[in-house]
Amino acid sequence: MKDTKLVIIVILVIAALLLILLNTGPVRVNLLFFQLEMPMILLLLVATGLGFLIGLLVARSGKKRLHK
Repeated sequence: MKDTKLVIIVILVIAALLLILLNTGPVRVNLLFFQLEMPMILLLLVATGLGFLIGLLVARSGKKRLHK
């Protein structure tokens, strides 16, 4: 089971890296009150990193609830 989970994680990381590395052009990001222009590679790295952190926090909070 752990091997399957590891293989899936490796495949997802490789897919995310390919997606990030193939999209390097500038993009305009509209936030609530302002706009930013940045390379898409930076936007994808930030979005991927935030998604990873949120997933990690959710997984840890679920484990803490199970142990109580």
